[in-house]
Amino acid sequence: MRDIKCAVLLDARKVRDYGIGEYIQGILRELKGQPICILGYRRDRDLFEFPMLEVKSRGYTLYEQYEIWSKINEIRAGLFHTPHYVFPMLYRGKLVVTIHDIIHLIYPQYFRFGAFYYARLFIKEALRRADAIITVSKRSRSDLLKIYPHAANKIHVVYNGISEEYFSDVDHAAEEFVLRFKP
Repeated sequence: MRDIKCAVLLDARKVRDYGIGEYIQGILRELKGQPICILGYRRDRDLFEFPMLEVKSRGYTLYEQYEIWSKINEIRAGLFHTPHYVFPMLYRGKLVVTIHDIIHLIYPQYFRFGAFYYARLFIKEALRRADAIITVSKRSRSDLLKIYPHAANKIHVVYNGISEEYFSDVDHAAEEFVLRFKP
């Protein structure tokens, strides 16, 4: 894998998650043909048209921290982009982190014990060490700045794209059915 040129290494392990998964798929759809490599699980290999480094670790574990760090070093990409606030703490290269929201910090009572502390640690470190932080809304940026005002110059709002499948023709049969019953 060392002979493959990758300007960006994207962590795509959450490609099957709903929100973050859509985000990852959108990035990859728009960057076809670019020098990108991805981190992913074996089961997801067929989802990607990019060179993939396979990882096995489960999320939120110490082994994840080591494995992701070692994979980044293996490929020596110019930049690592994680679409979630968790990144390998040992990594010292160029880093872009997407923080979709900070719900774990705002409403800790709705999450299992420890989720608040884990999120707080990684978000704080991401804001300190990342070259850029992407949020997907002004609201998320505002929430971050309430807690971390010093990071204003690093936080950039980049709205989510919309997949073309949402622009398909509307089935007018349902609309006509509803209109028949209007007074």
